[in-house]
Amino acid sequence: MCVMIRPMRWSVVFAASGIFAACGNAEPPRAAPTPAIPVVVAGAGVPREELQLRAVAFDEHQSFSGLAAVQPYVTRLVIEERWAVRDALALGVSVSDARIDAALERVRREWAPRPWGELLAFFGATDASLRERVRGELSARAVADATLRRTHTDAAYGRAFIKRYTRRRAQTACLRGRSPIAARA
Repeated sequence: MCVMIRPMRWSVVFAASGIFAACGNAEPPRAAPTPAIPVVVAGAGVPREELQLRAVAFDEHQSFSGLAAVQPYVTRLVIEERWAVRDALALGVSVSDARIDAALERVRREWAPRPWGELLAFFGATDASLRERVRGELSARAVADATLRRTHTDAAYGRAFIKRYTRRRAQTACLRGRSPIAARA
């Protein structure tokens, strides 16, 4: 029996079910990962520092069993965000800067009166990287909504995401045999 996947949860479902292996044996994309750029999504690199900052911050605020357990999860999140932005653009549902600004303003209001720098440290982000994370989250919602509008059954919705996964996997690569995130100092 197929059940409708909530738009906010599709990446979690794929990750949890093992369908999306972030560093699987996919065909390598045009640009190959390097120690400084350990993840490549559709030819665009993800710097090690970005992954490291997010993993350390996530590890400090979540109940995982240390940084080693957090690394693959954070890597999948980053990969999903990057793909969501690309897919939203391809589907013609890209997220406007005004929507991102509005979302960040809501976060600022909820976070107040604490300093903004504390929020950035909490999430292991810079202003620019937090903005891209918000863009990725809003893009994932837009892609899920667009897919729901085009598909009319649970099975068709699922097939659309499996097809998208196959394309994504062929264009995503990580350094093999190495963690894409440096060990905590």
